[in-house]
This record gives sequence, C-alpha cells and structure tokens, in this order.
Amino acid sequence: MKLIRKFLAIAAMTAAWSVDAQEIQTLKVAPMALTDNSQIRAQFEDGLAALASDNDYDVVPSHLIAPDVADVDNRRFLRQLADNDVGVVLMMRPAAVGTESSLTALRNAIEPEIYSSMRRFAREVSPSGGNDVFAVIHLGIYLLENNRPELLSAGAVWLDEAADSQDESIRLLQDLVLANANAVRGPIRDHIGLPPLGR
Repeated sequence: MKLIRKFLAIAAMTAAWSVDAQEIQTLKVAPMALTDNSQIRAQFEDGLAALASDNDYDVVPSHLIAPDVADVDNRRFLRQLADNDVGVVLMMRPAAVGTESSLTALRNAIEPEIYSSMRRFAREVSPSGGNDVFAVIHLGIYLLENNRPELLSAGAVWLDEAADSQDESIRLLQDLVLANANAVRGPIRDHIGLPPLGR
C-alpha cells in the first residue's frame, strides 16, 4: 500500500536538552486525538504512545489526563498537563474520513501557504493529487511553557489507498504520524535551541 510518508515540517513529538555528557532529559509529550469517540481516541493515543516509547520518547496519552475530550479546551486541562510534567502536546484532528475524503478539508484549518505547499506535494506523490483519499489528519504541535501553548508547527498526514479494516487504518496513520515526528525531531530541537540528540 502506497502511503504518504512525510509532509511539511511537522514538529517532533518531544524535545530534550543535554544535562551533561552522559545524560539526556526529555520533555514529556501528550498525544491528543480530537474525536468524540472515546474508544477510538484511546486506541489511537495508546497505540501511538507505544510506538513513540519504542523510539525513546517520553509519552503519556492525553485521555489518561482528561478522559472527556470536551475538557481539553480549557485552562484546567493546561494545569493538568503541567501537573503531569507534559511539555509538548501533539494534537491530531480528523479532518476527513471515508471514501469521499479530500485534502480540501484542510483549506480553512491551516495557513494558505502551507495548504498550497501541501497540495503541490500531494500532486507529486499521490495518485489522486490528494482529491480522493481515505483519511486526512490535521496535526498541530504545541510547546507548553508556563501553562501557555505555543504552536510550533502544523500540517497533515493522509492515507491515499484504502486499508483492510479500521484498525489497520489507525495503525497506518499512527506510523505516518511517528515517521513525521522522527523525520523532523532534529530540526525542531535546533529551532528551540536544544543540542542534537546523542551529543
């Protein structure tokens, strides 16, 4: 199955800084799937957290902090994140799901120049040019400092061919999100003034 493996500069899901030559400390990340379906939310966040942990990220699924997705849009949630030592939030919002999905679902959700770049990229790598896909996930990466979120990057991942089942679609999307995070982990660390991993 052909998949879009990366798009734009989607921020790394965690950051770290060198404490000394032998010790690297990471900021904890909370993956947050914005869906009213609590079962799918937990499945997506838990599976992504497991994959990320295998790639040396410090992760806590956001549903363990705020079980009701309606509670994530308030200051209390920010305080809960801080109380759980979360420094980065990976927001994942289903923009379109199903056989009639299209990247146009993101037109009003991201900056015009980012949207234009995304459509150009889709025309190069996707058979339909992004007009006939099966799922589109809008991503936003936020750095939390003093209980205030700062948007580091926004973008999207999508499936351009059907999966055999919903579970398989979720697994493929989780892989895409993690691949993007891994691909830009270094540049994001550099952007916020942190030394490379492994230094």
